[in-house]
Amino acid sequence: MDLLPFRNLRMLTEFDLSRGETTLFAEHRVRTQLAFRPKNA
Repeated sequence: MDLLPFRNLRMLTEFDLSRGETTLFAEHRVRTQLAFRPKNA
């Protein structure tokens, strides 16, 4: 099981929380970015 994506999500969420975002919103935004990320990137 690859835990790297979970660590990245947690770090991004904590970074967003420092800007005053809620965890739910931060995770939703991250998942949205990942969902639309180009596969060749």
